Amino acid sequence: MQAVKALQKKAGIALDGIYGPATEKALVAIEAKKKKPSSNGKKSSYPLPSGIYKVKRPLMKGTAVRQIQEALASLYFYPDKGAKNNGIDGYYGPKTANAVKRF
Repeated sequence: MQAVKALQKKAGIALDGIYGPATEKALVAIEAKKKKPSSNGKKSSYPLPSGIYKVKRPLMKGTAVRQIQEALASLYFYPDKGAKNNGIDGYYGPKTANAVKRF
């Protein structure tokens, strides 16, 4: 009830503590504002290969692998934080396999 009233106060609607249509609309609007991309220069979406990516041989390489590594790095799953470009090299090796498994 306190959380609902806090939301209502933030949205500037009647403080009745009831989660009704007006409160739901206010919550949707607040959440939509949070999801807008920020202007701090950090990407908010990363292209990924379509479908299921199958590793058919050791150390496969290519754009699809690089895309997977970049997406994992953005979520802090790619392990080489001290390496140049976070270790993103386009090769699907043991570090990439480990990051995918942990994800």
